[in-house]
Amino acid sequence: MSGMDVVVLAGGESAERFVSLASGTEVARALAGLGCNVRLVDPADVEAPLGRPWEESAFAPVAPMPGPPDPAERQRLARHTQTALTRPDLLERLRRADCAFFAIHGGWGGSGHMQSVLDIAGVRYTGPRPHACAAAWDKDRAISRVSAAGVRVTRRVKCTPGDTDHAAEALGLLEHGPVVVKPAAGGSGIELGLMKDEPSLMAALSKSGEDRLVEEYLPGREFSVGVLGDRALPVVEIAVAGPVYDYSAKYSGRGVLRECPAQIPEALTRELEHAALQAHFALTDGTRSYSRVDFRCDGEGRPVFLELNALPAFTQTSLLPLAASKDGCSFPQLIRRIVALAPESTGLP
Repeated sequence: MSGMDVVVLAGGESAERFVSLASGTEVARALAGLGCNVRLVDPADVEAPLGRPWEESAFAPVAPMPGPPDPAERQRLARHTQTALTRPDLLERLRRADCAFFAIHGGWGGSGHMQSVLDIAGVRYTGPRPHACAAAWDKDRAISRVSAAGVRVTRRVKCTPGDTDHAAEALGLLEHGPVVVKPAAGGSGIELGLMKDEPSLMAALSKSGEDRLVEEYLPGREFSVGVLGDRALPVVEIAVAGPVYDYSAKYSGRGVLRECPAQIPEALTRELEHAALQAHFALTDGTRSYSRVDFRCDGEGRPVFLELNALPAFTQTSLLPLAASKDGCSFPQLIRRIVALAPESTGLP
C-alpha cells in the first residue's frame, strides 16, 4: 500500500460524531504507518472543507470520549455536511484518491446517503454499499430480515411518536418483564436504556420526536462477533457493571470487561459464528464488506440477535479490532484488508 492515496472520511453530523473522529484518527494513523498518503476529511469541518493532510500531532484522540453533540449543534453540523457533499472540488478530490476509507458512523453515513453520493461521483470507498447501509440502519426491518434468514431474534415493538397503538403494544411487552428502549436507527449505545415500569417506559418513548424500538430484556450473557469478508472473527464477550452496554459503558472504559476469545463451550462459539454469518449475508454486501453482529442470550442460554453494525468503530476500545487482533490480524493489517475488500467504483452516468 506504500504510496497509495487514501482519504479517510470521519466526523459528520450524527450523534456518533466523536466516535467517528476517534475511529478516523486511528485509521489515518494506521494508513500513514503503511506508507499511504493520507488526508482526513470531516464533511462538517467548515474550516477545512477539503480535509487536512495527516499529521499525528494534529489528530490526537480525545479522552475521555465527549458525549453526543446536542440537537442544535447537530443541525449546524448537518448544514456544513450537506454543503461539503455538494462541493465539486471535494468530490473531485475523492475521485482522484485511490480509495476513501469510510470511518463515519451514524447519520447520513449510517443510512447510506453519503455512500449514494460517492457512487454517483464514481468514488471507490470501503464498507457497505447504500442498500446494505439502509438494510442494517432500520433496526426493526433488519431484525425481520435476519429472522427470515433463520436466526433467533428478539420480541420487539417499533414505536412512532404519537402512535398510541404501538405504545400500548410496548406496555404489553413490559408485562412480561423489563424492556430495553433504543433509537430505531443509530449506534454506539446512544439513548439505550433499561425500563422496568410504565412511567419510565412512557417517559423514554416521549423523550424525543424519533422512533424508538422497545425489546424484551434478555437476562443472559452478551456477545459480539465481527465478520470480515466471508469469515467470522473470534467471539467477544462483554460484561458490564450496569444493566446495558450503552455509550458511557463503551467509551468511558469503566465497569466493562471485554474477553476475547470468549470462554464459552465450543458448541456456543460455533452457533454464534454461524448466526453472525447468516446475519451478515442477509444485510450486507457479503464478501466485499465487514460488520459487527451483537447477541444476548435468553434465560435458557440461547443466543438471540440484537443488531448488526455495518460500519463498526475503530477506536481504541472497539470490538472489531479486538477480535481481529485475537485472530492474528494487527490493527494496520485489519485496515489493509478492509481497503483490499473495497470494490472498484463503477460510477453512475
